[in-house]
Amino acid sequence: MRASMLVSLAFLAGCSTSSTQPWLTDTGLDTGGDPSGDTLLDTGHPDGTDAVDVTPDCWDADSDGVCDADDVCPGFDDREDGDSDTVPDGCDICPGGDDRIDTDGDMIPDFCDCEGLDCDENATCFNMPGGPECVCDEGYEGDGFVCTDVDECAIGTDTCDAHAACTNVPGSYTCACSSGYTGDGYVCTDINECASGTDTCSPYATCTNTDGSYTCTCTTGYTGDGFTCTPIDHCAAGTDTCSSFATCTFTGPGTYTCACNPGYTGDGFSCTPINHCSAGTDLCSPYATCTYTGPGTYTCTCLPGYTGDGFTCTPISTSVTFSQWFTASTTSPSQCTAWETFRASLTGTYTTVTIKGNYDETGVSCTGSTANLICQALRTASAGTWSCGGRTWMVGECGVSAGSWELSAEGSICSCPSPGYIARPCIGNQNWGGAATATCWDPPSQRLDVVCN
Repeated sequence: MRASMLVSLAFLAGCSTSSTQPWLTDTGLDTGGDPSGDTLLDTGHPDGTDAVDVTPDCWDADSDGVCDADDVCPGFDDREDGDSDTVPDGCDICPGGDDRIDTDGDMIPDFCDCEGLDCDENATCFNMPGGPECVCDEGYEGDGFVCTDVDECAIGTDTCDAHAACTNVPGSYTCACSSGYTGDGYVCTDINECASGTDTCSPYATCTNTDGSYTCTCTTGYTGDGFTCTPIDHCAAGTDTCSSFATCTFTGPGTYTCACNPGYTGDGFSCTPINHCSAGTDLCSPYATCTYTGPGTYTCTCLPGYTGDGFTCTPISTSVTFSQWFTASTTSPSQCTAWETFRASLTGTYTTVTIKGNYDETGVSCTGSTANLICQALRTASAGTWSCGGRTWMVGECGVSAGSWELSAEGSICSCPSPGYIARPCIGNQNWGGAATATCWDPPSQRLDVVCN
């Protein structure tokens, strides 16, 4: 209990208690400063009352009406008989006091009125001018006899920082900075976890400081919650933008390449089928037909008269020969029949056509692709003119009836050069042609050959 001792003066021995020995006013023995010349000590009472007189006043023991050095009480102990004179006199004051005057009529200035008061254990007794008073200690509230703890946290009278947690304790409270802040609880400042390196973001994430915390965001190419980030594989996840006709290749977190599949062309994001046949990029033989079968695929088929796998085609080595004996001045249906059979047999591809006979076993010839054109014209009964081997070759009709087709190496149809090289077995008269002989007007008997090889 906080209090100050009220100092009173009396003689240690022989102090009279009669009214002829009054308490003297202060006349220079103290250091007064209050209106009465006494000095009052602050009791510590909450209302600021100063009630304890600590000035050494005196009892006029020698009845000379003067408070002098002979009347000063030497020494102060407690309310009990501290000076062993068996008299609990004014020199035996107890800690604390109420008023300077003897209010209870026992002629003893009693300063121990707090004794016997049943203050709460969390209260303090103050000796005041009007008597003792129980006052609840700081952090408690009540009438002094019953004091209860004040929960400063609940009622908001604490002085904790806005970013601190308040914890009530008996008679007081404590403050502790919240997670993400540092300080004494009364002043808390934000912790920059990103700058201090105390964050738990993934190595593949960006840390951003926030008030009292931080956020983690996976960097480009990674996915996750920021604390755990894994590479994005668009190819495996099927989130790439490659063409459906392209192959996706993972090249790193969030990156990939696209390449058109075989048979397609483009940048990988857009792919179109390759038609080698229409583009002319096929590998078919010049003597074959290219057929598109799908993106980047095709087949090659050798033309009629050629044989091979389509990529390599060679002429079919089949020789078709017309060879008949003609008698001068006569004609025979058998030679015309043989001629028609010969023409119908020309289904291959030929590189040489020759007119010859027994008068010229070598005869005249046309070689190369033109030879095939001449032989095919004979087969299909198609008139035409070609320059080949230094001669003018012709296919045309000549005869007394329709369908009499002639082969001439003389640059004319139905003419009669002599000598000449002409075959017209179906003419229907003796002007059936000749090889190195007259070709009409009774040519000599001879063998006449036409060969497509």
